[in-house]
Amino acid sequence: MTTKSKHVTTTPDVSPTGLAEAKSLVEKITALVGSPPALTATDRMRSLKLRKGGETVIPTVAALADQLGLTVPGYSTTTMLAQLKQAQDLIPLHKQMVTALKKVEDSIFLGHSQSWASATVHYTMLSRLAKKDGDLATALAPATQFFARRSP
Repeated sequence: MTTKSKHVTTTPDVSPTGLAEAKSLVEKITALVGSPPALTATDRMRSLKLRKGGETVIPTVAALADQLGLTVPGYSTTTMLAQLKQAQDLIPLHKQMVTALKKVEDSIFLGHSQSWASATVHYTMLSRLAKKDGDLATALAPATQFFARRSP
């Protein structure tokens, strides 16, 4: 017979200093990437997408266009290469941030889950004690109302 493992972990102490440092780091990263416009799903759908392997073709196209003296107003090869470099440079940072964000989300979820599990156990015990203690029943009334509600 197998038993279901519980995700009981000790969470590190998230100090105000640590949170302030993390927020400062996020602000630095935001300043690093600038302020691109917020894209909606429609914006993304309507935009051209880089084809797989396209990052290797762009420098070739730029070199050939420069070699032949081809200039297209509003579409500079220098800007094209700078945009490609910026995007390529941000890929490793993005991967690390996605991993970090997943850890933060998991920590939030586990913190909520474990604290709620403890709260329900304590509430159950307190509600039984409140049957014989009127003062406790009165003090526990807000929690009793909360637990009496059903989610939609």
